[in-house]
Amino acid sequence: AYTACLPVSRRDMVRGRMGLACILELAQLLVCLGFIFLRPVTGSTENSANSAVNNAVSNAVSRMVSGAVAFFFKYKAPPEKTSSFFG
Repeated sequence: AYTACLPVSRRDMVRGRMGLACILELAQLLVCLGFIFLRPVTGSTENSANSAVNNAVSNAVSRMVSGAVAFFFKYKAPPEKTSSFFG
């Protein structure tokens, strides 16, 4: 990897990657909130899809994301370790 040649500790690389992931998630949330607040302005307040389906999909996605986060924090390697993710 490119960072293997740089004088950067693994802890700083992990911190940077997690920071980038958090920034991207917050940006996605801001975009979604923008569309949520724009919906009444555009006049499309009726639900064009079945809300029960939307709630089910939202619930499923929420459970998948929380499962992935729990998996990451359970099996993540300490920053000092230089082996593979599961090793």
